[in-house]
Amino acid sequence: MDIVFFNYSKKFLSLLSVIFFTYCLSLPHKYFENYTKQSFVYNKL
Repeated sequence: MDIVFFNYSKKFLSLLSVIFFTYCLSLPHKYFENYTKQSFVYNKL
């Protein structure tokens, strides 16, 4: 019982870390995208 629970929690933790990692990767990308759009608009002005 304990071993099964431990394996399950390990899988859950790995899934959580993957989700967190992709979130952290996508966040700067969005910020960078907004920043490039703003600079592009400023350059057009």
